[in-house]
Amino acid sequence: VYKRQPQGVVAIKSGIVIDATGDGDVAAFAGAPFVLGSEHNHVPMWYAIRRQPEPGPTQSIFQSTVDVTNIEDYTRSVHVGLRTGGDKLHDHQPYLAPRESRHIWGDVVSTLTDHLTFREWEDVINIHRSNTDMKGYHASDWFRIGLIPPNLRIEIPYRAIVPKDVENIIITGKAISTTHDCFPAIRMQHDLENLGGIAALAAVEALDRNVLARDIDILEFQKKLVTMRLLPKDISGREIKPRSYTEEELRGLVKQFDPDISLKSFGNTKMSEIRYSRIPFVEVCTSPPQKAIPVLEEELKRSSGKIQLRIALALAMLGSESGAEIIYKEIDNQLQSSLPELKEHIEHSGGIYRTPPDQGAAPICANLIYALGKTRSDLNV
Repeated sequence: VYKRQPQGVVAIKSGIVIDATGDGDVAAFAGAPFVLGSEHNHVPMWYAIRRQPEPGPTQSIFQSTVDVTNIEDYTRSVHVGLRTGGDKLHDHQPYLAPRESRHIWGDVVSTLTDHLTFREWEDVINIHRSNTDMKGYHASDWFRIGLIPPNLRIEIPYRAIVPKDVENIIITGKAISTTHDCFPAIRMQHDLENLGGIAALAAVEALDRNVLARDIDILEFQKKLVTMRLLPKDISGREIKPRSYTEEELRGLVKQFDPDISLKSFGNTKMSEIRYSRIPFVEVCTSPPQKAIPVLEEELKRSSGKIQLRIALALAMLGSESGAEIIYKEIDNQLQSSLPELKEHIEHSGGIYRTPPDQGAAPICANLIYALGKTRSDLNV
């Protein structure tokens, strides 16, 4: 690794490099594949330059997005941050803090769908627990359909911290291999601190065994993590079974759809509250389309009112246009009088009527418009 500093250029030789830059700088410069922010539009979450109203603690503030790989955009973002707060501020913090930048691709990519379906990984090395703290404009099917995830217990696989196409680099911090909508729930400081320590242990394991970082014996490494109380005991030797539902089980899940419970309300939980039970809407929407769509279409014909609309949303998530007309009629109904407003309480977003898109909040009508687009129906035009 070459480092440029005031004293000149320095070469740092090591058997393994842990990239803890937060932006994946080392791995990206070494040639590892990555994406900036969302894979759909490359827009990351909001950054911040914290204000200091008076000498002492700083004050959190949301700005806009920044491309940390572009020096011109980075400079623009610094100027935007320094102009906020008026003339009476004491100071700003010296560091522009991007909540999200590069995601360095590993052999696996952790997704929000993995979280919502409680996916277990055979190479799990850390457990993260947080709310899905989405800040800023987002590109997520789940959020845009109207589902704000609850606080979850999330497994981080070892393959998500070992980059593709390069050797003996281990990623820790914000830049691990996740999607944009997965990232908000795994980015909290306490979880990333733990992950940093585990990355160091993995590096030592590879050096002691004289193997590449990606080739450590993951089962033996997990046993060490369990012994050190960094992983729960039930990780060792567990059997991971594929999740699958019969047609009758899917029908039972559809009947558990409760249209009186807003999809957004799943996120209305205290920070310390973790959800361990499955969400029927998610379970159906993540089942194989060839199995789920026929069941949903049958239930759609038998239903009416709010439950019929919820079933139409599930069909939209699966790419079916069977419920498009129902979604279209509800959009038309909501736009009859005025433009829609966000009237639902969204936890951690500042409360009712907070301006979207904080925490993925949006009026229901906006969610329906996105759902209609997912159907690819001619009603979209």
